Amino acid sequence: MEEYSKSITIKNIFKILEQIIFYIVILALILMIIFVIQNRSSNEAPSIFGHRFYIVQSGSMEPILGVGSLIVVKEMEAKDIEVNDVISYKPNGETVVTHRVVNIENEKALKFTTRGDANNADDPNPLNGSNIIGKQIFVIPYLGRLLAFVKTRVGLVVVMIIPASLIILFTIYDYLKRKKSEGVI
Repeated sequence: MEEYSKSITIKNIFKILEQIIFYIVILALILMIIFVIQNRSSNEAPSIFGHRFYIVQSGSMEPILGVGSLIVVKEMEAKDIEVNDVISYKPNGETVVTHRVVNIENEKALKFTTRGDANNADDPNPLNGSNIIGKQIFVIPYLGRLLAFVKTRVGLVVVMIIPASLIILFTIYDYLKRKKSEGVI
């Protein structure tokens, strides 16, 4: 009797794990599709609830932010930025740079001096507060490489085909398992 209850418990655990994996795959697929659509419809980085997502393109912030990492930047006003914060900004209005704040001047307006952790010198021009996007709050190493791949046509197809195939395989497996338990197969 005890052996029977253990096997039922293990079956329940596997069933729950199967469901969790299924929903994680669906959620990941939905998020990737949202990121890709949002990125293709505008040249802005994907944004969800005031958080922007950027892929690190250079080694200027290594070892803290490695090339290919995905960083999450919380949008905030310049007045909320402090020395040592890692911020993302647009120095020329187009390219996004992520560097550490090393000095803040507050004479007539807020001006920020930044520097990449791997650089020996401060960035040449002080930054206006209006150029700041926000503060980096989270980093996921290597995930940016995957998202960069997903932005390509091949990557988008792969990201859609693999989860769709997994969903189909799970559905077929579940169907066959039910038929077998009913004695049809």
